[in-house]
Amino acid sequence: KAQFLRQEILGLTIAGAFGHGKVYRKTKPPPSAAETIRLRLAIGQELEKLKKEYVHPVSQERHLCNIKLLANNLFSSFPRLLRAGHIRIGTAQKLLNLYLKYWWVLGCISEPPHCPFDRKIIGKLKLDCKINFTKMDSADEYLKLVDAARNAAKSCGLSVAVWELKIWSRKTS
Repeated sequence: KAQFLRQEILGLTIAGAFGHGKVYRKTKPPPSAAETIRLRLAIGQELEKLKKEYVHPVSQERHLCNIKLLANNLFSSFPRLLRAGHIRIGTAQKLLNLYLKYWWVLGCISEPPHCPFDRKIIGKLKLDCKINFTKMDSADEYLKLVDAARNAAKSCGLSVAVWELKIWSRKTS
């Protein structure tokens, strides 16, 4: 049962992060199924390794470090497979934040410090510039999203993770 749950959560996480992101490099020949499977397995291993830290609360600084670590580890292992040779910060944050969200909702880890940022959630933020998570590749842009989400959540008396969960629940009901 546990293995099934891990596989389902990983599949949903990767679909959510890669869905609109144009993650794979356009090559001739295109990446083989074996290459994309290796990438997905590597993502699963990295996320599982990182998840262990979140059994206890993790600081924003450590969380940002983990997002960068995820992006860098995947970059170093799969540069030929990935568009621009690497995973963008926007995709890495979506992978880690969404994965953590699932495990938090299931009661397996502490509340994550941030939330998964995508087009729907970014659209709920008061920003002075347009940020597209699929193209975002800087920690500064990411932190602008976090600050805006923190302000939105604070105005409702909620944490960022709980605020996003309420927003997302309204979107899908």
